[in-house]
Amino acid sequence: MCIVYRKANGINTYVGGASLIARNKVLTVAHKFLVKTSKVDEDIVFSPDIYVRCGEHDVKLTTEFLQSQESRVLSVHLHPDYDKKNIFNNLAILETESNFIYQKHIGPVCLPSPGERFEGLTDCISTGWGADAQQSTNPNAVYSDVLKKVTLPVMRSRDQCAVDISAIPRFV
Repeated sequence: MCIVYRKANGINTYVGGASLIARNKVLTVAHKFLVKTSKVDEDIVFSPDIYVRCGEHDVKLTTEFLQSQESRVLSVHLHPDYDKKNIFNNLAILETESNFIYQKHIGPVCLPSPGERFEGLTDCISTGWGADAQQSTNPNAVYSDVLKKVTLPVMRSRDQCAVDISAIPRFV
């Protein structure tokens, strides 16, 4: 699990989480980089102050038991069919300036092969520093300083994914 943030005027601002998929590439969501709503019109795709840190556990600690690694983002590659209005194809690959060195706590995620099926699987695990409430309904949502994990059910269809947010388990 990696954290994406902006570094400006000596302050790190959380952008989102990401998954390491190669030594110099992380997979994340596009909507954090190109946003257009009635309230916000922001494009940070070409921002030179975006960084990725992998191996982080507690974002407030300056030293941790296992050392994290950090790199500046060279380029943000949005999915070519990303629809910022409807948030379809909400994927982005961030290419980093430096390679991450794989260690016990830093390594690539396993990506499925095209057409791979998940019959028989019931649960998956997600990790992150996400907000304690859905931000769209709670503007006072607070991000966690400590990496959290949650077990989620495997969805069988797109219709199943359109569930009430209150049905999703809380991070622990």
